[in-house]
Amino acid sequence: HDDALAMYFVAAIYYFDFQHWSNAAFWCRKSAERGNGAAQYLLSVMLEEGLGLERSEKESNEWLKMSAAQKFPSALRDLGLH
Repeated sequence: HDDALAMYFVAAIYYFDFQHWSNAAFWCRKSAERGNGAAQYLLSVMLEEGLGLERSEKESNEWLKMSAAQKFPSALRDLGLH
């Protein structure tokens, strides 16, 4: 999972430092697909807001639930489980 963490860090830099949504979405999805809970959560936010991706509430909720299943605190909070 080291590669997933590295991909998340790249996504986070594009998201938080540069607000380059399409690059953030690309790396975030790669990391999320490899099981990184933080990336799954951030991808859910990007899908909810339509940042770098077509807005999709359904897909956003799916990623949010995956992140919560890994006990990621923000996902648990958003689902009212924390």
